Amino acid sequence: MPFSIPRIVRSLLAGAFIALVSHSTFAQAFVEGDGFFMRGDLRYKPGKIVIDTVSVVDETGFEQFEAREDDAFPSEINGKKVYEAMDVDDPVVFAENVPSQQDYLLDRMRGILMATEFYEYGASARLNLRNIIVDERGKVIFYQFYGMRSVTADNRVKPLKFPELTVAINRFMTELPPIKPAKVNGKPVMSYADIDFHHIKIEKVDGKLIYSYDGNVYPE
Repeated sequence: MPFSIPRIVRSLLAGAFIALVSHSTFAQAFVEGDGFFMRGDLRYKPGKIVIDTVSVVDETGFEQFEAREDDAFPSEINGKKVYEAMDVDDPVVFAENVPSQQDYLLDRMRGILMATEFYEYGASARLNLRNIIVDERGKVIFYQFYGMRSVTADNRVKPLKFPELTVAINRFMTELPPIKPAKVNGKPVMSYADIDFHHIKIEKVDGKLIYSYDGNVYPE
């Protein structure tokens, strides 16, 4: 007689397998919160104080801004301190021997950004990506992303929402090559990356993406 696993045992094994796979996927995937994405098995304590901006979209679809103090950013994750970029001895390094860390990331995102066709909405765009946290293992575990902002020739700003861009950035953050974590006293620590995207003008010129520095302040 062929060997057969009793139904109740099969059910228990199947349940255990599903639980294992679900936990593994949950732990590796980014879970979306209120404008942020973090690894699913993490819990954070807010406490980073920053002067941020909030936007109000007027009847024409463009944004007006006002400043406010915001303490919603992680100061601890799973009970461990999250260092500010300015407080570490050695900063987060996404890649060595490159002109700048943000240029390296933008270059890797060229295909993703071009696919949005942002250039149909204004003269240029800004990527609203910030507060990237890299843990001591060299993995991105938290970031905030609010899409892109179109900037017209007269510097009016309009929010752009591309669901496919959100998904692509999520995958991009998950699949980045090994990152060198920040260090304090020679030991790897969890830290914010010293990356600032909102001063970078993104344009399409002759079918190619061109990045340039823009001194104007466009709120995150």
